[in-house]
Formats: sequence, C-alpha cells, structure tokens
Amino acid sequence: MLALHPPDARDYIAPTGPANVLAVFWGFTLSKIDQAKIAKYTDVALRLANNFSDKDSFHYANGPEIGPLLERIQNSGASHHGGPVQGEGMFLAPFTQCLENVDIACVGVPLDKSANYDLSGPRQGPRALRFASAGQGEIHEPSGLNVFDASSIIDWGDVEFNIAEQSQAKHIERIAKIYRNFARRGISTFSVGGEHVSTYGVLKGLTLDGERPVALIHLDAHHNASGDQHGPRLNDSGFLRLATVKGLIDPEKSTQAGLRGRGLTGLEFSRETGMNIVTARNLQARGAGNVAEQIRKMVGNMPCYLTMDTSVLDCGVMPGTRLPVPFGLSAREVREFLDGLCGVNLIGADIMELSPQYDSACVSSALASGIGFEMLGLLSKASVSRKQYEAASQVDICPLGSRQLA
Repeated sequence: MLALHPPDARDYIAPTGPANVLAVFWGFTLSKIDQAKIAKYTDVALRLANNFSDKDSFHYANGPEIGPLLERIQNSGASHHGGPVQGEGMFLAPFTQCLENVDIACVGVPLDKSANYDLSGPRQGPRALRFASAGQGEIHEPSGLNVFDASSIIDWGDVEFNIAEQSQAKHIERIAKIYRNFARRGISTFSVGGEHVSTYGVLKGLTLDGERPVALIHLDAHHNASGDQHGPRLNDSGFLRLATVKGLIDPEKSTQAGLRGRGLTGLEFSRETGMNIVTARNLQARGAGNVAEQIRKMVGNMPCYLTMDTSVLDCGVMPGTRLPVPFGLSAREVREFLDGLCGVNLIGADIMELSPQYDSACVSSALASGIGFEMLGLLSKASVSRKQYEAASQVDICPLGSRQLA
C-alpha cells in the first residue's frame, strides 16, 4: 500500500485557538499557509502579469518564451485567454495581404460548388476554424518552436469566388493564381476549405503548374483518384489522378493514408503509379507514428505537401465532415502521425471538407483547429530548416520548392 508522508512541518503554522476545526488530514495537521509565502506568490503573479520583457515570464514547459507573441496580442486589443476579436485571423495571426517578409500564409478556401445539394457545407470551414483557433498555440512541442516567433505568419483571408460562375475550372484557376504568387515569394501556406478539389488549385499554384512537383501526403477515407473513359475528373473524387497526370505530384514519393469503406475500391490507379497506400486498419495496427516515420524516410528532402480530408477521422470525433465514414483515425492517432512528420520539407498543408453545420457542439471545429496548429508547427519547422540551410550554404533565398533541407 502506498504510504503518504506529510510535508515538512516547517511549511505550516501551528494551529491556534481553543479548537482546531481543520482536524487531521492524511496524518498531519492542516493550517493556513504562511503569509510571507502568500506575499511572495502574489509578487510573482503581479510580475508575470505586468512585465512582458521578463525572460522568465513566458517559458512553456522549459521551452521557448512566448512573451513577444503575448505582447503583440495585447497591443492589438485581443486577449490571450479570450475568443477571437475583429482584426485577428487564424491562430490570432494578423489579417493582411502584404507579403513582404512573410514565411507562412494562412488562407481560407470556401469553395463549395461541386458538392451535392444535400451534402453542401464546407464553405463554412474557414470561418469555423478561425473562430476555434483563437485558443490554439503557441508552442509546437515536437519541434520545440514558438511558431509565431520562429516564423512570420499572417492570415491572408479567404479566396473570393464569383457565386454566379458555374465553371469549376475557373474557380480552380482562381485558387492557383493566388498560390503561384505565394510560391514565387517563397511563402508556405496553411489552407482551410472547402471541398477537397480545392487542393488541386493549391497544388497547381505552389508547384508552378508542375515546374516543381511535390511528394503528396494525403490523409483521407477516400482515394480521390477516380476517372472514366473521358479522363481524370476535376472534382473531389478525381483531382488526385488529375494532379498526377499533370505532373504536380510525384506518385512514387506520395502516400495515401486512412483509406477505408468505399475508399478501398478503385485503387488501381494509385497502385499502378506507385503510390504508398496505407489503409486505416493497417495504420492503426502498425501505429501512426511508425507509418509517418516510414513516410519521412521515403520522401527524404523532397518538397512535400500535406492534405487532410476531415473524413480521415472517425465520425465519432469528427461529425463535421461532408462524407463521414466510421472506423477512422482517432484525434490522438492523427497527432501522432503529424508528430512523426516533424522534419519533412513541407511547403504547404491543408484541412479540407470541414463542415461545421453538421456538428452543433462545435467539437469538429475545435479539433480541426488543434490539428491545424500542429500543421502550422510542421510548416514553421521546415521554414526554419530551409533558412538555416541557406545561411550555411551562403545562398540567396530561392523560390519555394527548389531548395533542400540540410
């Protein structure tokens, strides 16, 4: 049986008065804490609350300090402990479309045009994640970075679409045009959508239409690589096949993970082009971290893009998705998978198909924002590594994707 030992008696003041109403608890007498100690604790609390420049004030789990971030939040009129306020974007990053000295841009892609009428909704994903993300941050534990100090991060806002435009190709080109600008400036992106075909537009832009192909890490219940006699489809079910034939991704360096249900049928294209296929059952048996470690070794230093459909998660923890599929990954398994990717040369990441209207408790948005912050940490780690490599090599900063990690 575990023995309980009372603290040193010097930590307590002997009780006074005719009766000790505190009696005896766990073998020692309780009494009030010394007022001198209370005064000391009060001084510490006041110092930490009022002095952002104190280096000891804002260290997280023996990691980096977060004082500069808190100072920026306070100066903007926001609250570190409160919800989002007007003028603050994803993860309380500032709203701006000025791209000078920017490392990572957070972007909303509220595209919802090709979804079935009775399954619409992911256009609300960016708004929901912005609201939920105010409580996320600031330390990315696997890398040990305070991402907001290690990287310059902005919320660029949402891609705007003409609601009267019926051409999906024009919507995709609108996305690609914006992301080409990010790529030419060496800016990584974190995107939130929106139907999953939006990722095709992002890939077109970041790879400069295939000039700099990437290894794709695809988390999804569905393979999205369908096609027919007319060729690849520009929609949710076929965009990955289209990205392959257009040279945007290297299938032999790409992975599809989390597949299950109907996503296990029609995998011929993925197999025959050399993609690494990991079903949900297989991933859960092997361990998410082990699978991610294999992927990290497979891609090496090649530029990577990470895309996650909310359907990869089990619908019990992610009801806010357009096509829920049971027996998916748990929140912890997704986090372990992302932890295992720490160190990959990531140039972009996204969360697609977040559909908050199917989840009145807002659990899905909260979970998506947490996963989004983990992705942001991976992007920050990769950005820092590229800069360190460039500094060590004494080369100028190159356009995104043309550089290698040390």
